[in-house]
Amino acid sequence: MDSLKVGFFYDSARRDHECTLLGLEDAYRRAEATVSTFRADAQSASPPPRPNTRLDEDLVPFDAIALDLELAEHPILSDALFLLDSATNLTTFPWREGQLDRVACLDRIAAVDIRAWAYFRAAFNREIPLLPAPLPVFRALTPAQSFRAVIIYNDAALAHAAGPEIRRTLRRRAPDLDIFEISNCYRTPIRQSEWLAANLLNAAVHVHLGAPPDAISVGRLIDTMNMRVPCVVFEEARTRFDANAPHKWRRPVYVNDVNSVWVSSMKAFEEIAQVVVGDRSWAQSLTRNALREVAFFHEEVQNSLLPRKFVDNYLAGSEISTSASYSP
Repeated sequence: MDSLKVGFFYDSARRDHECTLLGLEDAYRRAEATVSTFRADAQSASPPPRPNTRLDEDLVPFDAIALDLELAEHPILSDALFLLDSATNLTTFPWREGQLDRVACLDRIAAVDIRAWAYFRAAFNREIPLLPAPLPVFRALTPAQSFRAVIIYNDAALAHAAGPEIRRTLRRRAPDLDIFEISNCYRTPIRQSEWLAANLLNAAVHVHLGAPPDAISVGRLIDTMNMRVPCVVFEEARTRFDANAPHKWRRPVYVNDVNSVWVSSMKAFEEIAQVVVGDRSWAQSLTRNALREVAFFHEEVQNSLLPRKFVDNYLAGSEISTSASYSP
């Protein structure tokens, strides 16, 4: 049977996985083999389904994706894919005696965030795949009506050195511009639910101070493009945090002045600020080009997460089991 029912298991009291959940749901709903998806929150009154039970009118294989490693002790999740994102605790993880060793022996572990990937491959002393994090879908999102700029601080040093002048430049170019600021530094990432805030979704421009890594769960350039917001990056070089990441997918192609704008001086930023906040047709063209990259990325994420393709394309030669589903 080709059909598949997919459940996403998580604990909302422990972690904020909102972007990951939205992206996973969409990726699986796009798949022809998926019958349906459901969420199973550990805080919900309704317990997760038991193995060997009838899931709907047809008997279909059931695949589980768990986002919290503590859930490994639940019997139904022994064969689940444990997917580690930006919400996963690292050094402060509340391990009990012997729990780390048991979790390290799980058959199916992957990461969609380079921070979790780097930490747990060392903690577990084993290789785990690093996959592209899924994108939430904003199909109903209308073009920005607000006159707001969002400054995203990805680099603490740049935030201190250039942040005040970036704000002053935006004010000079557009005195009535509403400026909203968030911090998304590598070691202190933004909470996933904050990335879905209306202030970001309805912005006229996102200004990234420092280029965020491609291999993080939330706050990448592709996430900005996905929000249909023109993106300006104040940083010349690609972030160093991606240097040793084993990318098994195509990096998004960020072409200056085509689908994003990269500047490395205040003079260049002053010039582009006038265009991006003053010429809506130019900004909309930038966004349309970016959406082509978003569409390609959606497809690549979907292909990486489908169970058979996940095994064939990402786990070949690894120690991770190819057993992917329950068969009621």
